[in-house]
Amino acid sequence: VKRWQSPLSVKGGGGVTIFCLAYTEGGDGAQKMKDTWLNSCDDYLVVSRFPEPPAGIDKDHYYEVHVVLDTKPDSMFPRLSQTLHMLAMSRASKYDYFVYVTDDSHVVVENLRMALNDPSVDSLHRMGAPLYMGHRMVTGDDAPFISNAMMVYNSQLMKLFRTILPDSRCYVTHQGSSEDLFLSKCLQAFRIFPLSIEDVFGQERLHVMDVNSVSNGGGGGWYADYHRNFNPPKGLDAFSRSSFHFHYVPDR
Repeated sequence: VKRWQSPLSVKGGGGVTIFCLAYTEGGDGAQKMKDTWLNSCDDYLVVSRFPEPPAGIDKDHYYEVHVVLDTKPDSMFPRLSQTLHMLAMSRASKYDYFVYVTDDSHVVVENLRMALNDPSVDSLHRMGAPLYMGHRMVTGDDAPFISNAMMVYNSQLMKLFRTILPDSRCYVTHQGSSEDLFLSKCLQAFRIFPLSIEDVFGQERLHVMDVNSVSNGGGGGWYADYHRNFNPPKGLDAFSRSSFHFHYVPDR
């Protein structure tokens, strides 16, 4: 069976095209992403609140986000919302999928591309359904949730962002770092729900911590709460063979 190939393919490798959006607060995080995985995306943009791009990032791949109502350094949702709206207006038709991460993430782009090329996802994408993916996105006010700093949106959802994000149900001035949680709640107000992050064997492909922490279940605070809520497996059983994201990666 011949696999469908996106007409938007940029690099000629077939399958879906992926635009990566990476937020940084400075330091060498952006450079480390570029040195390891960022160039595997079909194109990318590094975003920050500073006027000049971080070391190793040219101005063509940098966007300075301005949020007048943002008053705290960790207020991520207004920045994410503004950046997504900018991309929705300028690039929504140029790529199949848009990936949002922070600079302490590591993405295995080849595995992500394979997951998005899967017929169960690909068929929905080609039918024009708005799609997104994130880690255990909240499905109700009382549902347990863990913020993960990675979300994936398809082009149809990006086009909807043009009207969704300015809507009063989404345009908030949330002060905090759980930008993925608030965006997920925004989307669910419009009856748009996330795709599963599990593979065909029920193993997760998008991880809330680095490899060692996920494997041994270490860490306290919110990660201990996460284990109590979800009781995830440990060791090799914690990982899918096609895992595509790790968070709080100390080094590459």
